[in-house]
Amino acid sequence: MKIIFDNDATVTEYEEFIDRYAVPFFKRRYGLDVVNPNALELEDIFELKTDSDKMLDSFWVSFRFVQYTLLSRFRPGAAAAIRHFRREGHQVEIHTSRLKTCEGNLVGALARLFTIWQYWLNGVFLPPSHFFFYPDDTEKTAGVMKANPAFVFEDKPCLIKALAEKNVNVFGVRGRHNRDMVPEPHIEFLETYEEKQITQKMEALLGKSALECCNRGAKADRFYRRLFCLQPVIYVLFRPIILHREKIVRRDGRMIYASNHRSTLDPLVITAILKECIHWGALKRFFLAEDSIFNNSKNRLLCKFTAWLFHKLVFFPIERKRDNPKANNFPSIRDMITLLQSGHRIGIFPEGTTRRPDGQEFGDFDDFFIGLAKKTGACIQPISVIWFKDWAGKRMCINFGETISVREKEKNEVMKEFMAIQRELLLESKENLNAMRKDTL
Repeated sequence: MKIIFDNDATVTEYEEFIDRYAVPFFKRRYGLDVVNPNALELEDIFELKTDSDKMLDSFWVSFRFVQYTLLSRFRPGAAAAIRHFRREGHQVEIHTSRLKTCEGNLVGALARLFTIWQYWLNGVFLPPSHFFFYPDDTEKTAGVMKANPAFVFEDKPCLIKALAEKNVNVFGVRGRHNRDMVPEPHIEFLETYEEKQITQKMEALLGKSALECCNRGAKADRFYRRLFCLQPVIYVLFRPIILHREKIVRRDGRMIYASNHRSTLDPLVITAILKECIHWGALKRFFLAEDSIFNNSKNRLLCKFTAWLFHKLVFFPIERKRDNPKANNFPSIRDMITLLQSGHRIGIFPEGTTRRPDGQEFGDFDDFFIGLAKKTGACIQPISVIWFKDWAGKRMCINFGETISVREKEKNEVMKEFMAIQRELLLESKENLNAMRKDTL
């Protein structure tokens, strides 16, 4: 899952720095007295009105910003907490509103660079792409919402409330400026970054079983990144033909990949092409080591390997009603919803089988995935696959369709749109293959 941290006063010892250096500076240079000792921002502490930008620049656009970023330590336990989340496989991002960091000049470039270095110097080696800078809190709120985090660590009261009102789980990191706030729905407060306290608060916000599911999803993501080195091998083995790669959605948000089903190897190849961990629904017999993804081989080692792999990647065991009238898929559905809501990607094969009636292009598509999308607000990306053989062996042609938004649409309307896209994708794939064969003759 994605976890977002604010920077100033959330991760850094901002209040201590202001008391030690900024307050004496403004008293000495401008003869100002502290008006609001419990405020966070300098303009509020001194109630700056005229020439406030110039006065603030006189303090920050100097060696003091270097002192604050490169020489100051984080709040106790903050760096360890971030490292812990990353070790567990969670994605950590830093979102901060600093006006100077958004300037397109040398000052802006240095401000961004020093902020990144501040984390590196504190032992948190986040890549630059995980830092997001905003000119004000309004744009920051919009950016955080777009990132779709599972949790946000924040200290500003206005941001804590704004995010909680949008159903984002927020940890209010205590400071003198938010001391009067109390826990509310989607809001818990942290006095320290002690690991046990964070875990307890996460359980309070998300629920114990949901948190366990998210942690399993994060470990699966980490496991997938280790397996990603095998992607070239999959490309060499199956030489996939990819149509409309530009339609692959690479954005933060809830996404369900819904594909027709032609081979037990479908999820393996699709996941390699998408380059991210997809949590697929699969028949329960694969988890019981009764079947394998290798052309349904019943070889004992291949079956056990399939079961091990599906568990490691947190696939979801599904039983069909026609196989077991008493099938209970509720635990898998619950986990699908939890992972979608925490920013993970889900994969579904609505046909439920690789077998189709004679003379039909598709089997019977179950509309369960549409209900899942409506429940979580996820978008649906249709995918069409065809397997064929050429002189070198088995190959796949995969075609990506436009994403479908389920908002304000009836279930049958979405299903009709999805099936129309599936037929269009399949026809296009066949035409492409026929043209390719003609070119080789």
